[in-house]
Amino acid sequence: METSPNLPLQMLRAQIGQDIRNSPSPFGQWLGGKMLKAERGVIEIEYLVRKEMTNPAGTLHGGVIAAIMDDLIGVTMFSTGETTFKISVNLNVDFFYPARTGERVIGKTRILKEGKQLLNAVGELYHENGRLMATAASNLFNSNLRIGAPTPPGGGS
Repeated sequence: METSPNLPLQMLRAQIGQDIRNSPSPFGQWLGGKMLKAERGVIEIEYLVRKEMTNPAGTLHGGVIAAIMDDLIGVTMFSTGETTFKISVNLNVDFFYPARTGERVIGKTRILKEGKQLLNAVGELYHENGRLMATAASNLFNSNLRIGAPTPPGGGS
């Protein structure tokens, strides 16, 4: 039985050590980041905390932390090479430690369970000093919408 190459994973691996500029996600482009690791079901990306990512206390905004984790989990789904979108059912984030403008954070995500309809992924966000900043867990549903196909009216998110 011949298996087709995992082109998305090949594309992600080609970006290791580089700033991510060609994400299919406009939000992912805004987050920026540098690809550190890309394996099937495992992704690591480093981000620079910019001022527009912070809250009034001057630390990385919790919503941005959640968005980083959600986007990273999406990239992790992409790394599988599957041809259908996986849609988040939930996202649970716990916050432990802050980061400030100019500091770097490293997000690490992986798929724990991969079923035909539901997938479970987890991630951690680390400060450049090695401290755990946040953890995340998400369940995703296989939408059966093909990647690259137009979204039907009134459907998809």
